[in-house]
Amino acid sequence: MNKSKGAVDVGEKKLYVNLLGEFSVWYGDKKVYMGRTSTGRQVQLFQLLMISPGFQISKEKLMADFYKSGEFNNRNNSVNNAIYRLRKMLTDAGVPGDEYIAIENGNCVWKEDIPVQVDAVEFKRLLEESRDAEDDDKLHILQEAWLLYRGPLLASNSIEEWAIPENLHYKELYRDCTNQIADILKEKERTTIQDLQTQEKSCIEKYGRYAQQAKDPELKNLFQTLQQKEREHYDSLERVLNGEVPQCNCNDSDGRDYQPKATYTAMSSPEDKQQDDFLATDCIATEKLVSGEYNSEVFAFGDSGVRKLLADIQVEEQNHAEMLYKYKTVNG
Repeated sequence: MNKSKGAVDVGEKKLYVNLLGEFSVWYGDKKVYMGRTSTGRQVQLFQLLMISPGFQISKEKLMADFYKSGEFNNRNNSVNNAIYRLRKMLTDAGVPGDEYIAIENGNCVWKEDIPVQVDAVEFKRLLEESRDAEDDDKLHILQEAWLLYRGPLLASNSIEEWAIPENLHYKELYRDCTNQIADILKEKERTTIQDLQTQEKSCIEKYGRYAQQAKDPELKNLFQTLQQKEREHYDSLERVLNGEVPQCNCNDSDGRDYQPKATYTAMSSPEDKQQDDFLATDCIATEKLVSGEYNSEVFAFGDSGVRKLLADIQVEEQNHAEMLYKYKTVNG
């Protein structure tokens, strides 16, 4: 069974109506046979009811939509005949009910109490719900609605005059939904880059401060080198914000090639050694944190160039941690 996967929860016994894309009707997990073609008047009557507010539509509108010419009695009889054939079709398909459709105050009304879920109606409901939602909730709701749109409304009936404006209306809703999702994702990407810049700025400031505090010239030089690297990362992220994706030219050998000289010996000042050890240890923890941020955020971006840039920066952050660890090891 290939039943409207994006539309509804199939656990409850409902009548499921799919109007977006390929037209189909299901009762629970059983497909309802709606005739050899979806262009028959009885099927079109059902479709019109399903997309009409409250599942009702005026009989006069039906006659105007279906029969553009002819005497009133002929058109009235034709609509009555379509109602009769639709009732028989639903009965033969095993859909619970008897009357299904009634004429009340000049309106054709869906009468059965069985729950009905229509993908097009659910699509519009989600779009309406998204208007008052914020941030991640709004994105989730819009994405849920977007998945429901599996194709134009009533594609097989798109040449029918009554279907054309409905078809165009839903296409416009779908375009607007798509644009909203794109705008939200673009803003999320911008916010993510700005957050990563904040991390880089913190590293720049820390390495500058620690370079002044370090007692060992070797460690001072290392802090100054890493500070410059973090500035390059910050600048690369700024270029992304300005619409440019720079090449990072990732150097994944810095950590491997770094061979620091041992400064501290058993005869060295224990206070100086302890302070420098603290500074190096603190920076290792910072580099691990920043590397983790890049790792978790890289797949938030649709642009493969940005993903590669962030992945390359992450490797360099790991190299920084390795260099600091090597310094600690030789001076341990």
